Amino acid sequence: MTLFVENLFTFMSTLGTSAGARFYPNSLPQGVTYPAVKYFEVSNPQSYTHSGRSAFQEPRWQLDCWADTYLAARSLANDLKIKVAGYVGKMGTQDVQPIFYENLRDNFDPETGKHWVTMDLVIQHIDKEA
Repeated sequence: MTLFVENLFTFMSTLGTSAGARFYPNSLPQGVTYPAVKYFEVSNPQSYTHSGRSAFQEPRWQLDCWADTYLAARSLANDLKIKVAGYVGKMGTQDVQPIFYENLRDNFDPETGKHWVTMDLVIQHIDKEA
């Protein structure tokens, strides 16, 4: 069984963005090369039907696009938005239907001097293991 998060990593890291394959779950590693993306699942409310648990999933994912400059972070976020918003199709073993772009926020870390842009996505799919 392949977890959805594995399919998500493979999909995102092969989009051809300036982050390349630098997509990391939950935190950036020490000494990371920028630009890079940190991602994590914010929520995944369970859907139910009259007959019980539904296989339909709508998890919300947060992607933090980190870079040395504001423009580089914003450019990475914009590139991801263009490539994934509205996507319908395969994500590894999952059928995605579709990816909804929800929000974008600018951030700055004064300790490191790095900029990041936070993007929220809702990725609808069918959990084949449900």
